[in-house]
Amino acid sequence: MTAKRVTPMLLSADVDASAALYVGLGFTRRETEDAGCLGLVSADGTGLMLLDRDYARRSMSSDAVDVLAEAGGLYVWVDELPTCEEAETLGEARTEYGTHERFVKQDGRLVVYAQKLAA
Repeated sequence: MTAKRVTPMLLSADVDASAALYVGLGFTRRETEDAGCLGLVSADGTGLMLLDRDYARRSMSSDAVDVLAEAGGLYVWVDELPTCEEAETLGEARTEYGTHERFVKQDGRLVVYAQKLAA
């Protein structure tokens, strides 16, 4: 497995209100097809994902949402999903946008490993 990119994820009660804070710090909004998931990117390419609880519940296991709510998480793009034998796997999903995601509790926080599927 080789990591390609890592993006912090935060659960937000109000994505737009939270985004306003980051936009004020110079981040640019990157809209997705779902208002409950918003990307933010800084001028140097640093990213952040804000998720509301409804979106999180629809896109990952309830155990994964609980860990995200408690400790935040990371979204890690990889070339191949790791086995994660040393961590607790909380579920997997194949997304509408072409990824296979594995939700893992690692070091007390959520890590989502995402592999792009062949078209």
